[in-house]
Amino acid sequence: MTIDPGGNLNVTNMPLRAVIRFAYDIRGFQLSSGPGWIGTERYDIAGKPARGPHAAEPEAEKEMVRGLLADRFGLVVHHETKEQQVYVLSVARNGPKLKVSTTPGNRQGTGTDPGRIRGFSATIPMFVSALSNEMGR
Repeated sequence: MTIDPGGNLNVTNMPLRAVIRFAYDIRGFQLSSGPGWIGTERYDIAGKPARGPHAAEPEAEKEMVRGLLADRFGLVVHHETKEQQVYVLSVARNGPKLKVSTTPGNRQGTGTDPGRIRGFSATIPMFVSALSNEMGR
């Protein structure tokens, strides 16, 4: 999915579930309900902003995609609070075992393999987000 400087949206071969997650800035486990095809059927979508080109502001881009989902797919959403299990991330008794990056390289972020999360000059919020996605909580 790309949004060019003029505000034009281009989605290629993407499940609608991923577009919804982008538009509402949510993780996969936070999106419940909906027909099964939103995760399996893939779409190519092209969209232009209604009011002409605009500066690429993340919230404006997401608002545009939300409008597109409502207009073209009839998407209706509601927010609700659900009780669910969570994990608490805390510092071990003997202190953290994370290594502080003193010379960040060209790579920054996280990578996951089964049972493992690796950080590359990653911030704590990046790490927590990756951990949350991996654990589904």
